[in-house]
Amino acid sequence: MKFDLLQNKNTLIIGGGHGIGLALVKQLLKISPDAKVVATYRVSKNAMELLKLHQDYPERLKIFMIDPTSQTALSNL
Repeated sequence: MKFDLLQNKNTLIIGGGHGIGLALVKQLLKISPDAKVVATYRVSKNAMELLKLHQDYPERLKIFMIDPTSQTALSNL
């Protein structure tokens, strides 16, 4: 099975605040102008770059601060 980032129109990235998750957010926003991305982060001070991206792409990037280890938080998302 081949995964093609260009085919994804709606993507949820849990842990998009830094590292690999942030790199995926950036890549999706860059290469797919139709993509809508929802990204989560746990701690604001570690997600400054993601927060900046949200300002640059307010219509395409939605962000939520959640604890990904909480089933309730994930269900509410």
